[in-house]
Amino acid sequence: MNSRERHKRAASPNAQLDLEFQSLAGVERAESWRPIVERVKDIVQRPELARFLSILEQHNRSPKIIPGRRCPAPGSFALGPHLFQVLMSVEAQHEVRSKLPKFGQPAAEMRAHLEDVSTKCRALADVIRGGPQPHVALAAASDANTVLRIFMPMTELFEASADSEREVVAFTELLERAGGWFDALAGHVPRAKHNRHTGAGVLRVRASEFLVGVFRRKLGRPYHTHVATLATVISEIPTDADFVKKVEARGIGPGDHDTGTESSEES
Repeated sequence: MNSRERHKRAASPNAQLDLEFQSLAGVERAESWRPIVERVKDIVQRPELARFLSILEQHNRSPKIIPGRRCPAPGSFALGPHLFQVLMSVEAQHEVRSKLPKFGQPAAEMRAHLEDVSTKCRALADVIRGGPQPHVALAAASDANTVLRIFMPMTELFEASADSEREVVAFTELLERAGGWFDALAGHVPRAKHNRHTGAGVLRVRASEFLVGVFRRKLGRPYHTHVATLATVISEIPTDADFVKKVEARGIGPGDHDTGTESSEES
């Protein structure tokens, strides 16, 4: 076997597929999530993704320098958990809209509702602040909110400040935090023209905007063409790199684009 054949074998998607299945083992234990996990497994085995899995396998074989460690650490990036997040977040969005009628309203009305709630939280805090008030003991910070942002994006746990096992805060402070949270949530309500997608269209847009961000952070490149392939497979709507770039441009600032070309980022 010559060096080229050895390299080809080492970079085959089979090794990456093993990592993909291992990365899904934890969520697979939850019976309610199993159908989504099975769908993710089907997606990563699609022949259209073989080339990208080889790229990921090569990325993971490259040693990573981590501050504080003497020896480089091997990479362990898996695509599966991020595909799971895409599918699960869309599923959660559907559940939220069915359980919370306010989120079935037009975008402008939804924002107005959240801004109104924010204002009333702060107004109530001002009223209470003039007299006696209860206090609330917050539990230590955890990773719970990271999970909630994926599976239940319309909720949050108020926890103690970082490095605190427990934190006692005035009830008015909790109301102020709630007001800030509702205000921030109002800012994330999609504009009307971005809120028209339904069904498979939601999956297509969600995959395009989310995966580009993940690949930029984790892999250092957006991989627009491969994201387009993933969006096509997930939504069954033909998608190209131009669509992905338009979705990305809609969600980031003008200074956040990279200057690399599509051909150079996937070589």
